[in-house]
Amino acid sequence: MKLTELSVRRPVTTLMAFLAVSLLGLVSLRMLPVDLLPKMEPPAISVITNYPGASAEDVEDKVTRHIENQLSVVGNLETITSISAEGQSVVTCQFKWGTDLDEAANDIRDRLEVVKRLLPEDAERPMLFKFSTSMIPILFIGFTAEESYPRLYQFVDRFVANRIKTVPGVGSVGLVGGLEREIQVRLDRERLNAYGLTPAHIAQAIASSHFNLPAGRISLGKTEYVIRVLGEVEEPKEFERVVVDWRNGSPIYLRDIAEVRDTHKERRAYVRINGRDALMMMVQKQTGANTVEVSRRVKEKLKELSQSFPPDVKYMVLRDSGQDIMLSIRNLSSSLWWALMTVAAVVFFFLGRVIASFIIVLTIPFSLVVTFFLLYLLGMTINVISLSSVVISMGMVVDNAIVVLENITRKKQEGLGPTEASIEGTSEVGTAIMASSLTTIAVFLPLVFMKGLSGIMFKDMALVVTSAILCSLLTALTVTPMLSSRLMRQREDKAFFTEKVIGALESLYSYLLERALTRPKVTIAISLGLLASTLFMFKSIGREFLPREDRSHVGIDVELPVGTRVEETDLVIKEIEKIIRQRVPEAEAVFVRCGSEEGGLSRAFGSKAGSHIGHIGIRLLEKGKRERSSFEIADLLRREIRAIPGVVKLT
Repeated sequence: MKLTELSVRRPVTTLMAFLAVSLLGLVSLRMLPVDLLPKMEPPAISVITNYPGASAEDVEDKVTRHIENQLSVVGNLETITSISAEGQSVVTCQFKWGTDLDEAANDIRDRLEVVKRLLPEDAERPMLFKFSTSMIPILFIGFTAEESYPRLYQFVDRFVANRIKTVPGVGSVGLVGGLEREIQVRLDRERLNAYGLTPAHIAQAIASSHFNLPAGRISLGKTEYVIRVLGEVEEPKEFERVVVDWRNGSPIYLRDIAEVRDTHKERRAYVRINGRDALMMMVQKQTGANTVEVSRRVKEKLKELSQSFPPDVKYMVLRDSGQDIMLSIRNLSSSLWWALMTVAAVVFFFLGRVIASFIIVLTIPFSLVVTFFLLYLLGMTINVISLSSVVISMGMVVDNAIVVLENITRKKQEGLGPTEASIEGTSEVGTAIMASSLTTIAVFLPLVFMKGLSGIMFKDMALVVTSAILCSLLTALTVTPMLSSRLMRQREDKAFFTEKVIGALESLYSYLLERALTRPKVTIAISLGLLASTLFMFKSIGREFLPREDRSHVGIDVELPVGTRVEETDLVIKEIEKIIRQRVPEAEAVFVRCGSEEGGLSRAFGSKAGSHIGHIGIRLLEKGKRERSSFEIADLLRREIRAIPGVVKLT
């Protein structure tokens, strides 16, 4: 092969080329985004329409039906489903896999322009929502306070959330729970009638006085100033002085016809941490951002901001996807190193030669590092699937190098010099190892074309294994013969004690093979018996999309009868909290959320939401500090909670 001859006769060029590509791979490894799973974007688009104050029946009749009728004719549509709940309509269009979602979104927007005139005037503008795993919050942070709890929402919203949004990689920040400030104007009907005013007139008067206006610029000397007329009202006393009308040249103030109260919005959701009223912040990352890095930056920013918190305001990281990802990556990295050492030990055991083993083992880092460079070019991420695929590839990438090296050794034993043996030995088996590599690739590469979520998951595996095998093939045809010609001299090519062990294994194999050939019927019967038993056991093996993992978190979703008031749901959740305190000493923190904020996006994610829904999250001690697994704790709580009256569904 000309490629092999060139690499052997130009060792410096070959080595520099591979070192350069390896350097690119190492740089790419640092730049690759880290995530738990591959990015998943199902072919679905949801249309969310908020209709404040409307019942589920009104939402269905006046909003959902009109939107469904218009969207049912969108191209490539497979199914259309809808959820009509109090104050919100969610219509989800499921498209065929491979559909261009940008084109589908444009088609939906055109249809919504038609349907907008049919919707109620007080219904909000329909919003399009394309689901992606990058939209799932990466951080859940809880805030608690004692004396300042009534103002906690306002403090976190203005002082904390606005600054967290400026952290590089942060997409959005949402708040759930707490007491959101609301200034209520309670009109006196008798006074309204006496002045001949209507609630609509009062609302218009308040709106017209509650905003800021730009007033141009003014130049004084060398400085130019921007002028703004500040009309936005902040305090109740300022509202009381709002002029709503005039009578006989005298102003009618809001305080003359109404009572102004500085209070909070009606609570539609309750949040608690370890039994204390709390506020929960959810942080989403930008698409393509590194989850681990964004999580680290947000926590550093929080630590910095906490120095300016009021004394009674505390925060706690309830759920950190970055930490979960790093734990999984750390476990897989440990497996990767163990696999590397095991492969090296096996290679040395069977070859029995230090230098030969070193040349073969060197194939592994070369192949895998270059694979990371290809992953970066393909826009992939480091995740559990891609790293697992690297571990799977570990044993495959040395196969070609072993075949090449053994043939080079044979050529040297026949009397050829190191250079000629390396070129001729590699050329002889070059076609064979290419065919062997292509057959392995032919098994994995079709996984790229699988449809559905399985296709998304296995695409990473197929690309990683294919890239690793191609890199190992190139390494076996170039680097392996080049190193063999330079490092493997006849005097160094000595076998160790393993030769005796291998000789014994070969004798045992020869004996078993002879017995199998002399008794073909027995051999076939045993083989068929093993095959039948394997098929039988395969049927009894459990099946699930992803394997369960013992993480330091347990999540519980509780559903009560539809229509249950949020206060009643909260009572049931408190009873569950009591059970957790008594039965789960491994719990570091317990955070609960019941009810839902108006206009929330939970239903768009496929989650149920409403006053009858509650969620409990338990942060457990680290795996090494507890005796029970998260599965055992979850099973225990499942039995206890099912005995509580009123619980309809538990997951």
